Amino acid sequence: MFHELITDELLAAFCAEFKTTLTKAQGDAWRLIATEFDALAIKDVRMLAYVLGTCWHECRFRSIREIRALPGTSVFQMQEKYWHTGYYGRGYSQLTWKKNYAKFSPLVGRDLVKHPDDVLLPEIGAKILVQGMWFGMFSGKKLKDYFLPQGVEWIKARRIVNGNFQADRVATSAKRILDLLTPLHP
Repeated sequence: MFHELITDELLAAFCAEFKTTLTKAQGDAWRLIATEFDALAIKDVRMLAYVLGTCWHECRFRSIREIRALPGTSVFQMQEKYWHTGYYGRGYSQLTWKKNYAKFSPLVGRDLVKHPDDVLLPEIGAKILVQGMWFGMFSGKKLKDYFLPQGVEWIKARRIVNGNFQADRVATSAKRILDLLTPLHP
Protein backbone atom coordinates (compact mmCIF):
# COMPACT_ATOMS: atom_id res chain seq x y z
CA MET A 1 0.00 0.00 0.00
CA PHE A 2 1.48 3.31 -1.09
CA HIS A 3 -0.21 5.25 1.71
CA GLU A 4 2.08 3.51 4.21
CA LEU A 5 5.18 4.75 2.34
CA ILE A 6 4.34 8.39 2.94
CA THR A 7 6.06 8.89 6.27
CA ASP A 8 7.48 11.96 7.93
CA GLU A 9 10.93 10.55 7.10
CA LEU A 10 10.11 10.35 3.40
CA LEU A 11 8.75 13.89 3.40
CA ALA A 12 11.91 15.08 5.20
CA ALA A 13 14.03 13.33 2.57
CA PHE A 14 12.01 15.08 -0.15
CA CYS A 15 12.59 18.43 1.55
CA ALA A 16 16.33 17.78 1.74
CA GLU A 17 16.51 16.64 -1.90
CA PHE A 18 14.45 19.56 -3.22
CA LYS A 19 15.80 22.14 -0.75
CA THR A 20 12.34 23.12 0.41
CA THR A 21 9.96 22.78 3.31
CA LEU A 22 6.48 21.28 3.37
CA THR A 23 3.54 22.29 5.50
CA LYS A 24 1.25 19.70 7.05
CA ALA A 25 -1.24 20.34 4.24
CA GLN A 26 1.44 19.67 1.61
CA GLY A 27 2.36 16.40 3.34
CA ASP A 28 -1.31 15.52 3.45
CA ALA A 29 -1.42 16.02 -0.34
CA TRP A 30 1.16 13.23 -0.69
CA ARG A 31 -0.99 11.00 1.52
CA LEU A 32 -4.19 11.78 -0.39
CA ILE A 33 -2.50 11.00 -3.72
CA ALA A 34 -1.13 7.72 -2.35
CA THR A 35 -4.58 6.85 -0.97
CA GLU A 36 -6.10 7.39 -4.43
CA PHE A 37 -3.46 5.04 -5.88
CA ASP A 38 -4.35 2.44 -3.28
CA ALA A 39 -8.09 2.83 -4.00
CA LEU A 40 -7.42 2.07 -7.67
CA ALA A 41 -5.02 -0.77 -6.77
CA ILE A 42 -2.24 0.84 -8.83
CA LYS A 43 1.01 -0.92 -7.94
CA ASP A 44 3.59 0.84 -10.16
CA VAL A 45 5.76 3.07 -7.98
CA ARG A 46 7.04 4.83 -11.12
CA MET A 47 3.51 6.05 -11.78
CA LEU A 48 3.17 7.33 -8.23
CA ALA A 49 6.45 9.20 -8.59
CA TYR A 50 5.25 10.75 -11.85
CA VAL A 51 1.92 11.88 -10.39
CA LEU A 52 3.74 13.36 -7.40
CA GLY A 53 6.18 15.05 -9.79
CA THR A 54 3.23 16.48 -11.69
CA CYS A 55 1.65 17.80 -8.49
CA TRP A 56 4.98 19.33 -7.43
CA HIS A 57 5.29 21.06 -10.78
CA GLU A 58 1.68 22.25 -11.03
CA CYS A 59 1.18 23.59 -7.50
CA ARG A 60 3.97 22.55 -5.11
CA PHE A 61 1.53 20.18 -3.36
CA ARG A 62 -0.75 23.11 -2.50
CA SER A 63 -4.37 23.11 -3.60
CA ILE A 64 -4.37 26.60 -5.07
CA ARG A 65 -5.93 28.81 -7.70
CA GLU A 66 -3.75 29.32 -10.74
CA ILE A 67 -1.43 32.29 -10.46
CA ARG A 68 -1.89 34.82 -13.25
CA ALA A 69 1.24 35.12 -15.35
CA LEU A 70 2.84 38.43 -16.24
CA PRO A 71 1.53 40.10 -19.39
CA GLY A 72 3.71 39.51 -22.41
CA THR A 73 4.83 36.02 -21.36
CA SER A 74 3.95 32.84 -23.20
CA VAL A 75 2.10 31.54 -20.15
CA PHE A 76 0.00 34.72 -20.04
CA GLN A 77 -0.90 34.18 -23.71
CA MET A 78 -1.96 30.61 -22.93
CA GLN A 79 -4.04 31.79 -19.95
CA GLU A 80 -5.76 34.41 -22.09
CA LYS A 81 -7.64 31.60 -23.84
CA TYR A 82 -9.56 30.57 -20.71
CA TRP A 83 -8.95 33.05 -17.89
CA HIS A 84 -11.99 35.23 -18.62
CA THR A 85 -14.31 32.23 -18.33
CA GLY A 86 -13.56 31.71 -14.63
CA TYR A 87 -12.44 28.14 -15.33
CA TYR A 88 -8.78 28.85 -14.72
CA GLY A 89 -6.50 26.34 -13.02
CA ARG A 90 -7.45 25.02 -9.61
CA GLY A 91 -6.39 22.22 -7.33
CA TYR A 92 -3.53 19.75 -7.58
CA SER A 93 -3.91 19.31 -11.35
CA GLN A 94 -4.58 22.98 -12.07
CA LEU A 95 -7.78 21.94 -13.85
CA THR A 96 -8.77 24.39 -16.61
CA TRP A 97 -11.60 24.87 -19.12
CA LYS A 98 -15.32 24.57 -18.41
CA LYS A 99 -15.57 21.29 -20.36
CA ASN A 100 -13.06 19.71 -17.95
CA TYR A 101 -14.92 20.97 -14.89
CA ALA A 102 -18.04 19.33 -16.38
CA LYS A 103 -16.16 16.12 -17.25
CA PHE A 104 -14.89 15.65 -13.70
CA SER A 105 -18.19 16.50 -11.98
CA PRO A 106 -19.59 12.93 -12.11
CA LEU A 107 -16.26 11.53 -10.90
CA VAL A 108 -16.33 13.61 -7.71
CA GLY A 109 -20.12 13.73 -7.28
CA ARG A 110 -20.33 17.52 -7.34
CA ASP A 111 -21.30 20.10 -9.93
CA LEU A 112 -17.90 21.65 -10.54
CA VAL A 113 -19.28 23.92 -13.25
CA LYS A 114 -21.55 25.63 -10.70
CA HIS A 115 -18.99 25.34 -7.91
CA PRO A 116 -15.52 25.44 -9.51
CA ASP A 117 -13.81 26.21 -6.21
CA ASP A 118 -14.77 22.71 -5.01
CA VAL A 119 -11.74 21.55 -7.03
CA LEU A 120 -9.66 23.22 -4.30
CA LEU A 121 -10.89 20.72 -1.71
CA PRO A 122 -7.88 18.43 -1.20
CA GLU A 123 -9.81 15.14 -1.45
CA ILE A 124 -11.44 16.28 -4.70
CA GLY A 125 -8.18 17.62 -6.10
CA ALA A 126 -6.38 14.34 -5.39
CA LYS A 127 -9.16 12.30 -7.01
CA ILE A 128 -9.11 14.50 -10.12
CA LEU A 129 -5.31 14.33 -10.41
CA VAL A 130 -4.90 10.58 -9.91
CA GLN A 131 -8.02 9.29 -11.64
CA GLY A 132 -7.66 11.83 -14.42
CA MET A 133 -4.13 10.60 -15.15
CA TRP A 134 -5.02 6.91 -14.69
CA PHE A 135 -8.10 6.94 -16.92
CA GLY A 136 -6.83 9.46 -19.47
CA MET A 137 -9.46 12.05 -18.64
CA PHE A 138 -7.27 15.10 -19.31
CA SER A 139 -6.05 14.35 -22.84
CA GLY A 140 -6.99 10.77 -23.68
CA LYS A 141 -3.46 9.65 -22.74
CA LYS A 142 -3.11 7.44 -19.65
CA LEU A 143 -0.32 6.53 -17.26
CA LYS A 144 -0.31 3.02 -18.77
CA ASP A 145 0.59 4.52 -22.16
CA TYR A 146 4.02 5.66 -20.93
CA PHE A 147 4.85 3.43 -17.96
CA LEU A 148 5.59 0.14 -19.65
CA PRO A 149 7.19 -3.06 -18.34
CA GLN A 150 10.21 -2.44 -20.56
CA GLY A 151 10.68 1.16 -19.44
CA VAL A 152 9.26 4.63 -18.99
CA GLU A 153 8.82 7.43 -21.49
CA TRP A 154 9.31 10.15 -18.88
CA ILE A 155 9.23 13.15 -21.23
CA LYS A 156 6.31 11.91 -23.35
CA ALA A 157 4.28 11.15 -20.21
CA ARG A 158 3.58 14.89 -19.88
CA ARG A 159 1.06 14.38 -22.70
CA ILE A 160 -1.23 12.83 -20.07
CA VAL A 161 -1.94 16.28 -18.63
CA ASN A 162 -0.48 19.11 -20.66
CA GLY A 163 1.08 18.29 -24.03
CA ASN A 164 4.79 18.85 -23.79
CA PHE A 165 4.67 22.01 -21.66
CA GLN A 166 7.68 21.82 -19.32
CA ALA A 167 7.83 18.05 -19.80
CA ASP A 168 11.51 17.92 -18.95
CA ARG A 169 10.99 19.65 -15.60
CA VAL A 170 8.18 17.29 -14.59
CA ALA A 171 10.20 14.25 -15.69
CA THR A 172 13.26 15.37 -13.72
CA SER A 173 11.22 15.94 -10.55
CA ALA A 174 9.43 12.60 -10.96
CA LYS A 175 12.72 10.70 -11.31
CA ARG A 176 14.12 12.38 -8.21
CA ILE A 177 10.96 11.44 -6.28
CA LEU A 178 11.23 7.87 -7.60
CA ASP A 179 14.77 7.69 -6.20
CA LEU A 180 13.30 8.55 -2.79
CA LEU A 181 10.44 6.03 -3.07
CA THR A 182 12.30 3.07 -4.55
CA PRO A 183 14.19 1.99 -1.41
CA LEU A 184 10.88 1.98 0.47
CA HIS A 185 8.90 -0.03 -2.09
CA PRO A 186 9.71 -3.73 -2.49
